[in-house]
Amino acid sequence: MNTSHWEQVYGSKAPDAVSWYAPHASIMDVGGGESTLVDDLLDAGFGNVTVLDISEKALEACRARWGNRVDAVKRLATDVLANDIAPQPVDVWHDRARTLDAAEVLREWTGALHG
Repeated sequence: MNTSHWEQVYGSKAPDAVSWYAPHASIMDVGGGESTLVDDLLDAGFGNVTVLDISEKALEACRARWGNRVDAVKRLATDVLANDIAPQPVDVWHDRARTLDAAEVLREWTGALHG
């Protein structure tokens, strides 16, 4: 395929009309803290979001902010490297906390990640 093909696809289809559009994707936000990334994901229609942070206080602040959308977010207060997280399928892994250790964590989760 060439450039003109992709220009035609993106020029003629809405973002949610392509086969790779996936608002149902499972997303893990590691080191999310009080970031508003999860708010933005919820606003965009994503509903299978997990936010992990070492601070329970940060997660509670987010919980209050999310209001009636709180049930769409799984919250984990733990150190991602403590290895006490139950494996779960993940489509997108966003890691802002320990980027240099991401390969180590992913090796632990290899069996749970979608291929």
